[in-house]
Amino acid sequence: MPRTPTTRPRSSRTTRSRPSPAPPIPLAVTGEPASIAGRRLGHFELIEAIGSGGMAAVLKARDLELGRIVALKILPPEAARDPESVTRFKQEARSAAKLDHENVARVYFFGEDQGLNFIAFEFVEGDNLRVIIDRRGQLPPGECVRYMMQVAAGLNHAAERGVVHRDIKPSNILITPDGRAKIVDMGLARYLGSELVNGTVTQSGVTLGTFDYISPEQALDPRRADVRSDIYSLGCTFYHALTGRPPVPEGTAARKLRAHQEDDFLDPRELNPAISDELAAILARMMMKDQAARYQTPNELISHLKGLAERLHVADPLAHDSATKAVPAEPRLLPETPRLRPWWVMAVVAVALAAVAFVVSTGNPGPAPGLPGTAGTFTKDKGKEKGNGQDANNGGGPAIQGPALPANPANSVVPVRKIEELAKRLENPDPATTKVVLAPGEFDLRRLPKGILFQGNALELVGAGAGLTKIIVNASASTNRDTSVSLTVSARTVRN
Repeated sequence: MPRTPTTRPRSSRTTRSRPSPAPPIPLAVTGEPASIAGRRLGHFELIEAIGSGGMAAVLKARDLELGRIVALKILPPEAARDPESVTRFKQEARSAAKLDHENVARVYFFGEDQGLNFIAFEFVEGDNLRVIIDRRGQLPPGECVRYMMQVAAGLNHAAERGVVHRDIKPSNILITPDGRAKIVDMGLARYLGSELVNGTVTQSGVTLGTFDYISPEQALDPRRADVRSDIYSLGCTFYHALTGRPPVPEGTAARKLRAHQEDDFLDPRELNPAISDELAAILARMMMKDQAARYQTPNELISHLKGLAERLHVADPLAHDSATKAVPAEPRLLPETPRLRPWWVMAVVAVALAAVAFVVSTGNPGPAPGLPGTAGTFTKDKGKEKGNGQDANNGGGPAIQGPALPANPANSVVPVRKIEELAKRLENPDPATTKVVLAPGEFDLRRLPKGILFQGNALELVGAGAGLTKIIVNASASTNRDTSVSLTVSARTVRN
């Protein structure tokens, strides 16, 4: 019999297809936040893209375990292929984890998922300072002082824990709707107590920092940067905020680096007349080329900012910070008005033991007491002096050695030219402060037939015109005082 062909029964099992892998999370800010909404990275649910930079992207996300909104900073895959970038990214997390301060964005978590390294930071509502400057232009001095105090408080907290930020700039300062300033992005931060961990990050010979705001010493060697470098960058940042432009607004990276090393910056008062002499003096000291001439600690800077805030009637924003709340306000930002005691002025008719000469310069003003070393930080706009409107900020103008008095509102000021006129002004002082404008020349008070009894509260001597003004008096032993006492007359310029 012929065999009946048999057929094999088909297997009842069906082949199941494996699910295709999810597409990679887009990290560029494309303007389409829906493309990442609902995706997950670890235990975080992504909401939208909120920013990106040269080294990382920032996404708004929800922490599903703790139920709070965070900012996820993600290292892109291409950067993750560079071991140094990964090391620096992890170092950022370690540095930020040491900090817990109202003016520093806190770090909550560090993790890796789907091949992506990420840090979960405190989410801060508001805009960064660079966006605010671009939108509004020059910011009011009072507002800037309030922000500067807060950033300085954050830097003080970091410095106390051995952390240097090394990339203070407008885009790394977030301003909340209620005016709170917060430092973000510790991407270049360095923990001073961990050279071994950090060594490979800064030994590649690459300049770390942002050229518009980098300190001279950090540009040469990032390992030399300490909190004084952050203070320099903070000064450059608020120079930008107050004037609408960075200290070196144009040029190549090499040009900007050289300017931070060598050039005097354009006096910010030339760009914004609302900047007071006190604020200009503070900026000048923050931005000194020599780090030893700057403020040595953030609290030292805060002390002067508090004194200026009181003058500007700016409310103290540091009530939350016990470390800086106790810092006393320093009111002496500019030279105090010279004070002459009657016994000392009367000495001009006594037996001369020593001739003391006082020089009132009518050129550029000198450094302010309590603000040493501000000479050579800023220059005048040479183009404006010539009337051609050109910007000569790159070392072309004479150095502004310290803050000058505001322009004299009285255009009819007649300078004193004779010692008899000076004697008359001193013997009949105003109830509060006697301000005497002196013409260039020599005022030898020893030639007066009788002594001068000055009974005012304060005496301010101001130079006018070009040249020097010299005042000579005699010191006397009859006063039973130290005859080496000298009167320092601050150099000022009277603008008519």
